[in-house]
Amino acid sequence: MPPLLTIAQAADVLGCSRRHVARLVDTGALAADFHGLHRRVSRADVLELAKQQAEVVTTVLDGLADLTRREGLYDPF
Repeated sequence: MPPLLTIAQAADVLGCSRRHVARLVDTGALAADFHGLHRRVSRADVLELAKQQAEVVTTVLDGLADLTRREGLYDPF
């Protein structure tokens, strides 16, 4: 994987649309450099963002699992 990724490559890594990655760049959540008319993002930044997103998903799903167990909504097999 090259050190600089296109928006499309970053979207593939993050598992989202190119438009979402472009919005992340536009809002400053993901830094980008312009090479001509094309934006490039750092591979390290994309991988760090993917790691942060995975941590958030894990935290939310763990909380949901705890809530369902507490409320008796979880049926063990």
